[in-house]
Amino acid sequence: MKICAIYNTWLDGMDLIQKSIRNIHPVVDGIIVVHSELSNNFLQSDGHYINVLKEDLKDIKINYVQCEPYANTLHQNELNKRNTGLEAAKLDGYTHFIMMDNDEFYNQKEFLEAKKYIQGTDLLGLVGASKVYFKTPTLTIGLDRTLVPSIHVLQRGAAYTLNNKIYPFAYNSEGNAVIDPTRRLNYRSKIGWHGMICHHYSWVRNDYDLKIEYSSASGNIKKSTIREDLEKAKPGYYCQFYRKELQTCDNYFNI
Repeated sequence: MKICAIYNTWLDGMDLIQKSIRNIHPVVDGIIVVHSELSNNFLQSDGHYINVLKEDLKDIKINYVQCEPYANTLHQNELNKRNTGLEAAKLDGYTHFIMMDNDEFYNQKEFLEAKKYIQGTDLLGLVGASKVYFKTPTLTIGLDRTLVPSIHVLQRGAAYTLNNKIYPFAYNSEGNAVIDPTRRLNYRSKIGWHGMICHHYSWVRNDYDLKIEYSSASGNIKKSTIREDLEKAKPGYYCQFYRKELQTCDNYFNI
């Protein structure tokens, strides 16, 4: 097994990527960072952030790949960057990969167990639960309805396809989508469940406006209660955005 972590980075989510990379680096064989100067919706241009990242992480060997948004939709831009990362991983000779966003973390022990598990099966990939954190690293909604694909075998024809309905686990028993439409590979079978949790610090930011403005789901986010929820967030508060009560938790990754 030769496994890499592929990061799909945007300007709006750079607060946590250094810590995320340092967290995953000891349990993978390489890191690929797919970055862009333009924001997803072309509203902002700032290539400075990637230079800061390179300086902060100069002790880690990272393959930086540039991919600018050019599609008509925000989701398609996300998809293009993920596929750019896959192609870079193929060229670098990796056998396995995990696709990650800037604000995602994994428990290293669980990750090593997941690596061992997939090697002992004929599975092509693993899917698991996500735990979402809100406003601070010590506030969480607990497990989210969203599932996250994790370690996968890197097949020659592997590619992400938008709103792929045949990817296993993409929909729950009620027919609701539970996997990001840009994170579904063109794999039709041999995808298994694993207990490794993706810790998603989705709303832990220095600047929430960047995420709200530049997210691929910005249209829906702007119509939501997110600003009110962020302002009122505290233990016991009912977060309307997630329809769950906020709970206290440990700062697991020292964020």
